[in-house]
Amino acid sequence: IYLLKAFKSLIAEFPNIKLIIFGSEREHELEIRDELIDFISSHKLEENVKIIKPREDINLIYNLFDVFVMPSITEGLSACSIEALLMKKICLFSDIEPFKELVEDRKNGFLFRNKSDDDLKDKLRYILINIHKLDNIKENARISAEGKYDVRNMVEKYEQLYLK
Repeated sequence: IYLLKAFKSLIAEFPNIKLIIFGSEREHELEIRDELIDFISSHKLEENVKIIKPREDINLIYNLFDVFVMPSITEGLSACSIEALLMKKICLFSDIEPFKELVEDRKNGFLFRNKSDDDLKDKLRYILINIHKLDNIKENARISAEGKYDVRNMVEKYEQLYLK
């Protein structure tokens, strides 16, 4: 809901922006999904916001957008956050611990204050205005994800952990 609130406030300034919401639907998230659908409907955002069901070819979805936003309130380290970095997307994450470990703000992505639609809106606005100047962040995103999450590096780190 924080993302939708932030997004709604940016449409007047950026009328052509679109939002695609995707991801798995776990049982406890069905209420949240209904809340999002109600918000979209009540604010007449259907032309700008789409919710898509989970799908197998999610890699194709990454090619549809320029900015990846993960507004999670609580989360483990998610595969999709690493995938977005590897795909050289401008990433904007809530500042919860797993994402603070993943992103150095304004170096390989952006962080916003958790549960703050105002901070999310401000950071997203900055990104939209400066998107053509942020190629270095895209490159750094991929480099950092490859370095941290390369299978060979991870296996080596596990081996070191178990050999101690």
